[in-house]
Amino acid sequence: MKDTDIIAWIMDHKRLLVSTQRPTKEEMLMVFKIANIVDDTQTHKPTNCGRCYDNAKRAIRRNNPTLFE
Repeated sequence: MKDTDIIAWIMDHKRLLVSTQRPTKEEMLMVFKIANIVDDTQTHKPTNCGRCYDNAKRAIRRNNPTLFE
């Protein structure tokens, strides 16, 4: 996945990443996939765990801070 694709997906789903909105299965899998790409300090495994999902969202926001200003 290219950086431009990641940025475009984040911009299209920005509300999902900053709120408590419930994602679809595809959105949740994409959040974990992007989190694994942008955050190399840990592995974000796609689960139904709320804490794991929040950690993946936080990793995306932490590694792309200019997109969330």
